[in-house]
Amino acid sequence: MRFPWLCSVFVFALLIDGGLVERAFTQDKVDAKKSEVKQSAEKTANRAAVNPKAPKEAKKSGDSKKESNDTKTVKKKPKTPAEKIRQLMSEKDFAGAAKALDAAIESGDAAKLEPMRITIATGFARSRNYGQAFEQYDKRVQYLSENLDKRSQLTSIVPVLSMARMYGMRAKRKDQVDELFANVARKVHAATKENTSKYLDPISQLAVLNANHNATGEDDYEKARGILADQLQRFDALEVGADEEVDLLIATLRLKSAKARFPGTQPAEIEDLDQFLASAIEAHPDSMPLLTEYAQVEVIRISQLYSVSPDQAQERIDRLREIIEEKGEGNRLLTARIRQLDSLETRIESARKLLAMVGKPAPDFDIESWVNEGDTTLESLKGKVVLVDFWSVWCGPCIMTFPHLREWREEFQDKGFEIVGVTRYYNYKWDDKAERAVRAPSGDKASPEDEREMLVSFLKHHELQHPTIITPKNSKMQSEFGVTGIPHVVLIDRDGKVQMVKVGAGAKTASEIHAKLAKLIEQE
Repeated sequence: MRFPWLCSVFVFALLIDGGLVERAFTQDKVDAKKSEVKQSAEKTANRAAVNPKAPKEAKKSGDSKKESNDTKTVKKKPKTPAEKIRQLMSEKDFAGAAKALDAAIESGDAAKLEPMRITIATGFARSRNYGQAFEQYDKRVQYLSENLDKRSQLTSIVPVLSMARMYGMRAKRKDQVDELFANVARKVHAATKENTSKYLDPISQLAVLNANHNATGEDDYEKARGILADQLQRFDALEVGADEEVDLLIATLRLKSAKARFPGTQPAEIEDLDQFLASAIEAHPDSMPLLTEYAQVEVIRISQLYSVSPDQAQERIDRLREIIEEKGEGNRLLTARIRQLDSLETRIESARKLLAMVGKPAPDFDIESWVNEGDTTLESLKGKVVLVDFWSVWCGPCIMTFPHLREWREEFQDKGFEIVGVTRYYNYKWDDKAERAVRAPSGDKASPEDEREMLVSFLKHHELQHPTIITPKNSKMQSEFGVTGIPHVVLIDRDGKVQMVKVGAGAKTASEIHAKLAKLIEQE
């Protein structure tokens, strides 16, 4: 299992890595809209041909209805399969819409109807029926993978596959998701192997998505890196013309950057990536697509560096800012990168403060209440290695880190180790039916007793046995521990001194925390 993204930078990370979704995901919706417009135009033309006066008569009829006292609404009967499906969706009968769509595709024009699966899947997802949402995306991916004769189909398949993965994993259908990825990889390779240079962008995007999917735990990181290494090797063997050289550089840069983000990356690989970045932009200084990809990769590298090497991160920010200001004027994507650099500079200052904490006595705990404390007291924590975890019930990434906390506590608890969670009152109650914490309705403020009871149920639901502190309303504990986002982990040694601060998460962070824990536990 992996640490998820930091709550406060979750959207930021998606923006960094989600360019492919932003560029490609609208294709299905465009196709569906074109189909609807075409059908509407055809029906209007047919009515006009049969009765040119129909529009005027319709208006008169409408006027007379306004004047009548009969306000009864007559429900129109759908005339086409698409209309029937849209009507079912408007009635929120998504199961019926899915069934009607399958039947219509069997006997109709799949190319026009298939994009409707996305809307149906969205309806299922909104009602938390992730299994049905996955099935619609699964069918959409299969259709696209069987019709790869057009470049647009291959471009569309990447974001659709990404959504299929998300809902499949939420529905706990990993085996089906694995099979879907394997089938897509085979079909895409077969469809593009004779003309790879024309499909460099979607091929590289698909390889990154496939690698991320396979990196589900420490044992799988090498498999993920292997997927990217294999594709890099195929790209290295390509001979491309001058007009395709930049496309190949962009695709290669994307793969090298993704490969360097997984644990196990050697310093030589990082150096190779940096050299490749510099040489690519030097060879094609006026290529806006390359500059855009370069900026994206640099922002990722800076986001990896700032917490451990803020000075190096600042140097890269200064260099990238200079390049963007010189060459990227008027480019919307590059302007967005400037805003991200501003945000990263703020994080660099925070990182410097956190690094300054290491080796110093940990700040005092500020306790309003304990939850799940058992026999734990401040006195009982003395002489132990303590992991302080700042989190909240509304933080999805925090919740996804819980498996690591359970594993570490089980592994080290008998060796003088304890985890202490730290949270606040956030006006949440426990919903027994939904089995989750929910914000109290407007005007119905949760009392401290309500929130403590909610936390007891929440921790029990997630099988967490470690003690948790609730800080007072105006507590300075979070600021004294340097918390700017959650999850935020602080490791304290047996002498009460801070030995590590990790803001954020990810596979690499999880590995680093575990390694540091093991060393601290060994020290008597």
